[in-house]
Amino acid sequence: MTFKPFFDPAEIFYGPRCTPDKVRLSVEIGNPPEPISYVLLFVRLMDRKTGEKTAWGGGLSMIAAGKNVFYYDLMAYDVPDYAAFESAWLQYQFVVYNKAEEKIGYSEVFGDVAFTRCGPNKPAGAN
Repeated sequence: MTFKPFFDPAEIFYGPRCTPDKVRLSVEIGNPPEPISYVLLFVRLMDRKTGEKTAWGGGLSMIAAGKNVFYYDLMAYDVPDYAAFESAWLQYQFVVYNKAEEKIGYSEVFGDVAFTRCGPNKPAGAN
């Protein structure tokens, strides 16, 4: 089974009136061993300086877009412990289930979305 992730935008912010404050995470799953019933998205943060990580959040149910493509629009404030770090990477993993609700596969951990606190040096609308 292969996983091809997509994300937009490449950086999101948390803080008052800061945008963008959400990211669309999508995945195209190739060669599943059996039909896919649903995909859960798990997220956590990793500090850019120290490598320290938050705990994984509970699985978020992704929306099926057809042809083994799934997506989820994640708001910054929905990330567990979103304020733990000033500057972090949003790490995410996809877990795939069949119609019997059995786990049939999971992706590697991806971490290519920047997750940054918006403060006095980042006005509203900063990118």
